[in-house]
Amino acid sequence: MALIIVALLIASKSYFNNKEIATTSDRCYEAGGQPVVEMTSLALHYSFSCQKYNESKFD
Repeated sequence: MALIIVALLIASKSYFNNKEIATTSDRCYEAGGQPVVEMTSLALHYSFSCQKYNESKFD
């Protein structure tokens, strides 16, 4: 029984982390950036940054 509960908790955390990554990635794209995500196995832990590149216009 405890194993099932642990499995459900891991699956839940992974699911919500993936949803959060998708949402923040979309916001990063909307801001003109490129998301950089590093995840551990099962997406239990992750780091996220939004790399913004300046657009230069040449005359």
